[in-house]
Amino acid sequence: MLAALEAPPARIITGVNFAGKSKDVMLQAFSQLNKPGKDNLETALKTGNAASLDKDQQKLFAIASFFIAIADDDTRRALGGIFSLSDDDLENVIARIAPAGTVVFSPDDKQLFLPFDDWMPTAEKERLLVDMTQGAHSQNIRLAISKLAQAAPKLIPDRQQEYGIKVIPAKGNRKEVEISVIVDMPPEVTVNRKITFFDRMVEDAIGNLADDGYTDQAGNMAISPEMVYRQINGLADGEQISKAGVKRVNDSMEKLAKTWCKIDCTEHLKAAGGKMTMDLQEATFGRAIIQGTMVYLKMKSGKEVTGWKITGRPLIYEYSKAIKQLATVERRVLETNTISNTPEVMQMRYYLLQQIERIRNKPGTPGEANVKYDTIFTDTGDTLPLEKTGTGRKTRTNRIKAIKALLDSFQAAGHIAGWREAGAGSRGQKTGVEIIPTDRKTLNRGQS
Repeated sequence: MLAALEAPPARIITGVNFAGKSKDVMLQAFSQLNKPGKDNLETALKTGNAASLDKDQQKLFAIASFFIAIADDDTRRALGGIFSLSDDDLENVIARIAPAGTVVFSPDDKQLFLPFDDWMPTAEKERLLVDMTQGAHSQNIRLAISKLAQAAPKLIPDRQQEYGIKVIPAKGNRKEVEISVIVDMPPEVTVNRKITFFDRMVEDAIGNLADDGYTDQAGNMAISPEMVYRQINGLADGEQISKAGVKRVNDSMEKLAKTWCKIDCTEHLKAAGGKMTMDLQEATFGRAIIQGTMVYLKMKSGKEVTGWKITGRPLIYEYSKAIKQLATVERRVLETNTISNTPEVMQMRYYLLQQIERIRNKPGTPGEANVKYDTIFTDTGDTLPLEKTGTGRKTRTNRIKAIKALLDSFQAAGHIAGWREAGAGSRGQKTGVEIIPTDRKTLNRGQS
């Protein structure tokens, strides 16, 4: 690892260096460090202070920090295990080097790694400068609940792979029909190479900003990752956000801008009927999930920040809107102030809100779980609570506590009538929750 950094004076390290066999070799190298060396690195990673490390250890500290920041969730947990780092420790490491997408190892020992914008030549840094678009948040948010929106995280990117998703039109011929979907990503997308549950949250947040009027007359938006993060969490404009949170949103937007998707919903629209579909031959949506480019945004204060210029609504959100599969939730329901907005909590909250809309139509058998814990973890891509290890069991307990706190918050906001644990596992433990929805008339009165 260190030998690779000795010749030229500054070597650029990118995400490619931390994938495949290189990733496995580096994990093995870190795990085989002697105990004093590992303990020193653990302390430095937890505190962010590498001053007491020797030159080689400082380089390892820089490598480990960047590795943690760009790694997928499983690899990041493996690194956390090697250095005894908690989830909070890992988030702090990410925050210290965000928004670095690339790291430079410099001959100057006082600054071993620099954010991308600090070393990138000025000519290459020049981007389009645009005014940030202004809008006003509505009292409600909209969640895509179409079958495609729910299935998207299960689709493997491959231009040759066509997926069939069975749907039932909301009106017209109510017989089940099939839409076909193709998803693809370019080779340079190596981390989280699929549409994750979090990506879907980001997409819906961008769609909400468009529907809340954050567009110019041409339908373009100039928005920042901070605005998207606040929309996901129902935060007010100007509320502070961690660097790690901003980086996660920006990484997702960058991936979605590179992700191509084609939806053939011809049979769906034909079955739905209506004047517009009488002579319909073909109906397809096909483009990048978000049509956007990175820009510099000029704020009202004159400050310039990195952001995105986006044309139109994100693809899956727009499709869901076209077929009237957007659920409306009061914005205040997102204000779960008693629980920290960790990535896992954000995803569980969003997932539960989606499931509540399903339960309104199909509440299930009284007394039985209509949302299972394992399904929550699987569908949101949170695999650690499913592991049969000490860490897995402890994480599962904490996640279930968070789920209960979220449901209490929803009930206090009047979004659900109540909930209780239900289901029985092999050892008699509860396997999920039975959510009792508020009837639509009561809910609509609250939203009017």
